Amino acid sequence: MAKDSPNLKVDPAFEAWAEARTTNITPNFRWTRRTMRQAFVFVVAFPLAVYYVSSKYDKSVDWSKQMRNSQPEIKK
Repeated sequence: MAKDSPNLKVDPAFEAWAEARTTNITPNFRWTRRTMRQAFVFVVAFPLAVYYVSSKYDKSVDWSKQMRNSQPEIKK
């Protein structure tokens, strides 16, 4: 292991950052504009965009008449 090496110099700032990042996530978390925006994008906007695109494309293709190695026929 690297911690057993006598030549290893430990950076206290990095160790504090790693400790705060891995074990103490909840006490160090704060809602900011950035975290609110990220939460909105990944919880609301992205799933809605995926749903919209998939439902629009799914309705425009007749999947019941498709064969295994053929291209889907797209309705306009």
